[in-house]
Amino acid sequence: MGSYNPLGNLWLFNHFNYLHINKHIIHYKLNTADGLEKPVSKLRKKFQKTGELIEYLTSKNYFYNHFEIEFTNFWKIKSEYGFDLIFHTNSQEERDDLICKLYQIEGIKVNKESICQLKCNHTYETDLYGNFKIVPDSWMPDDYWDEATMENWRKWYSDNILNKH
Repeated sequence: MGSYNPLGNLWLFNHFNYLHINKHIIHYKLNTADGLEKPVSKLRKKFQKTGELIEYLTSKNYFYNHFEIEFTNFWKIKSEYGFDLIFHTNSQEERDDLICKLYQIEGIKVNKESICQLKCNHTYETDLYGNFKIVPDSWMPDDYWDEATMENWRKWYSDNILNKH
């Protein structure tokens, strides 16, 4: 699920307060008023509760280069440079429930049947009515693929994306 600067809206993570953190990897830069470039730092402070992490992060003036939380239920939330949020769940049913929950937060009613039809590892656009449209050529790998599946994707990507341009 993508949105512009989702990490600028950390309140969204309050909806995950019931999950406990297994580990997190967060790289950030300090936003400064003087415009001086600051080096990227890694957040070393450990947190077990999602709410405590979000409370800490909202008290800081950080820009997040890499943001990854793995929860004790093995869900993951990842973001690179604060653009897209990528959610990993344990099953398609959990994915579908999470999509419904996130859209409810936005006040958008989605059709559960249409969510069940979504293909894994594809990017979708949606409108304000909860209709999904697959983005052409958006099949992307994930952290759980075996080497054979990854090799098939590399061949598809080379044939269909790289050779188009």
